[in-house]
Amino acid sequence: MIYILTYNDAHRKTYDVLNLLKACGHKDVTVIALPYHYTKKHKPLINHRPRIYAAIPPDKLCKSLDYKYEFINSFTKITPILDKEPGPILICGAGIIPAELIEKYTIINSHPGILPLVRGLDAFKWAICEMQPIGVTTHIIDHEPDAGFLIDQKIIEVTWGDSFHSLAQKQYEMEITMLVDALDKVKNIPKERINTEGFPVHKRMGQDLEKQLFAKFEEYKRKFATD
Repeated sequence: MIYILTYNDAHRKTYDVLNLLKACGHKDVTVIALPYHYTKKHKPLINHRPRIYAAIPPDKLCKSLDYKYEFINSFTKITPILDKEPGPILICGAGIIPAELIEKYTIINSHPGILPLVRGLDAFKWAICEMQPIGVTTHIIDHEPDAGFLIDQKIIEVTWGDSFHSLAQKQYEMEITMLVDALDKVKNIPKERINTEGFPVHKRMGQDLEKQLFAKFEEYKRKFATD
């Protein structure tokens, strides 16, 4: 069994991951949905992620794809579901996951950044500002934010034809693909813990730095573009 941890609302990443799982032939999939309580307190000047809402809520999407759907109102209800048929858990959307679940199950995250170089929120923007490689890391989570055990990493090739938003889209698409690919890769990985010492966890980027992003991006391309 493959488990998807997400919200009980229409959610773009969930939509894309479920459709890719179906296209790849995965049949035994259960979506575990929690209430969506998140309210954005920070309003960015520049949006770089795809719109969070998809057209179809997860319960209807699961019915169309012939996947199981379980709604729970708290993490305390999740263990009986997971213990029926053990399997990896892919994170498509979740709040703070309790420590006892992290210790007991294999929970896989796809982080839009190269760990440990760019940890935390707005990783794409921070990578540009700090002149770090842009890419995606899949990892088994642990108690430390954007840490745990490495599954895979890929750096995105930057070309002169890329815009800020086209590169962000490349990263998002890689994030979806690598999350599904991690199901096979996680079976054979060595237990290599990501060393996060000296690498801070970023918060949302402030608007003062966002105002410099497009200029920073042109500088970034001069340093990293390949053609």
